[in-house]
Amino acid sequence: MPRAAKRRLDAIVERWHVDHSLTRSERGVLAAVLRGLSNKEVGQCLGTSVPTVRTQLSSILRKVGVHSRTELAFKAFCAAFDGAESDVSVP
Repeated sequence: MPRAAKRRLDAIVERWHVDHSLTRSERGVLAAVLRGLSNKEVGQCLGTSVPTVRTQLSSILRKVGVHSRTELAFKAFCAAFDGAESDVSVP
């Protein structure tokens, strides 16, 4: 991932941490998911189990107000590259 894109996504993770009260572990999961890692890869990177990753991801989805990993990524990328969160949902 290009450095500029990584910085933008990191900024989204930090902003959502404040806006959506994400825990430290949820921020780690969010950052990894936005980089395209699978649940298994996220667990390996963070030293946690896949069920724990799933639980944290479900909590992130609920807090951010989306229903899927794809919608989460779409919302984050829109926010990172458009400067504002999009209200457009993924069909």
